[in-house]
Amino acid sequence: MTQKPEIINIEALDTARNLLGERFSVIIKYFLEDTEVYLSEIAKGLKEKNIRIIFSSSHTIKSSAKQLGIDRLSDVAKQTESLSQEMMDSGNQAWEDLEGLYNKLKNELDKAIPELNKFC
Repeated sequence: MTQKPEIINIEALDTARNLLGERFSVIIKYFLEDTEVYLSEIAKGLKEKNIRIIFSSSHTIKSSAKQLGIDRLSDVAKQTESLSQEMMDSGNQAWEDLEGLYNKLKNELDKAIPELNKFC
């Protein structure tokens, strides 16, 4: 049985904190605010069946979360991005799967928020 990674990869978070210095807490706040906006965009994309919005927003969440060590959120965003790309490429209509990934994204963000708030 494989072990689920920690909510926050402390090594990656420490690297980001060392690079950003005193700006780190501001970056965390921006990340949290921006990620909520991107999740709203994904919800809008699901409602409107607009795969490009979902692809773009999940790509941004993936990259930002990875840089801050929020690996589980980044992994789910990567899955969302990959499925979106597959849907654009093949015409596959996996909207229910995307909705499930959207719910996982929200869940992982909800788990990360208390941890991230410790650094604000």
